[in-house]
Amino acid sequence: MPLPTPDQRYVRVVERDERWVEFEFSIGDPAIFVELVMPPEQFQSFCRDQHAQLLN
Repeated sequence: MPLPTPDQRYVRVVERDERWVEFEFSIGDPAIFVELVMPPEQFQSFCRDQHAQLLN
């Protein structure tokens, strides 16, 4: 496994429906994250603005 990059952002979707996206967001190390909830349109903008890598 490669070493974490301090400025890399990661997103892992936990649950999604038509109103909300629940996801984990991390910077540098995907094992350390915060849980966030946003409407789908805001989530897409957030991921784009953060240049976040989507994790499975």
